[in-house]
Amino acid sequence: MVRKHQPGIVATSPSGWTGDSASDDGPSVPSGAIRTGLVEKVFTVDGTWGYNSGATAMGYVTAMDILVNCWVRNMTAMVNVGPDRHGTVSDARAGLLRRIGTFMASCGRSVYGIRGGP
Repeated sequence: MVRKHQPGIVATSPSGWTGDSASDDGPSVPSGAIRTGLVEKVFTVDGTWGYNSGATAMGYVTAMDILVNCWVRNMTAMVNVGPDRHGTVSDARAGLLRRIGTFMASCGRSVYGIRGGP
């Protein structure tokens, strides 16, 4: 049904049906073999997929551990953050995203357009 309305869409498989990519959701650090095909890692820096005022932001080292282990295993990565009902992202979460952005600004050439592997 989705492709009928949007033929070029890329779909994931969060509900158990077959999508265009395999998914690895959650805060675990990817390990094991280099992935073949399209595999995406999706994780949240909040510990929850939506806004939670009591949640603490993931540390920079943990976030980068997940990201780097995705990249060397040929996985794409999507980082989620849950803003509050006004669309505001907390200072701690925004700071983490800025640090990741700073890394990408200075080292992005080593990430974008590459393939994982030895």
